[in-house]
Amino acid sequence: MASMELIGGRELSKKLMQLEPKIGRKVIRQSLRVGAKIVAARTKAAAPVGPGRDRLRTKKGVTKYERNPGYLRKAITVRSLTKNKRGTFAVMSTFDTRRFPDLVSVSEGKRYFYPAAVEYGHRASGIFKFGPDVPPHPFIKPAFNAAKGQAAQAVLSSMAKGIIRVATQ
Repeated sequence: MASMELIGGRELSKKLMQLEPKIGRKVIRQSLRVGAKIVAARTKAAAPVGPGRDRLRTKKGVTKYERNPGYLRKAITVRSLTKNKRGTFAVMSTFDTRRFPDLVSVSEGKRYFYPAAVEYGHRASGIFKFGPDVPPHPFIKPAFNAAKGQAAQAVLSSMAKGIIRVATQ
């Protein structure tokens, strides 16, 4: 799992300690979301869009197949983690498997996570079992590496603006 740690900002840390704890947590959480949104946007831009997959859609007794390109790109979202150690915060750019349940599939008794299969490649399966293996198409890690510097700066500047905004109220 890729992570990023902000080092420095002692002045910001001191200012945050002077704020009321609830307000300080809110400023930190909002700032982390700003950084995670930058990473999510970069990941969405880098996500491969294939021809889509056939989806069976039944409406009023009429069955038809439709293509759904960009399914992987649409599933990228920013989510706050709720179960952290006391005093720590985490926000992540992730794939929303609740709204897009097709990202996780079960085949031959094994679970497959579609974004990981795209990122790292996979063996041919299903009716193409004896075909060539599918090569990796990395897009998550390169997008994170490209965006982490910009995201870190955005987090620091958002945190400074949040402290000033709260202090002037």
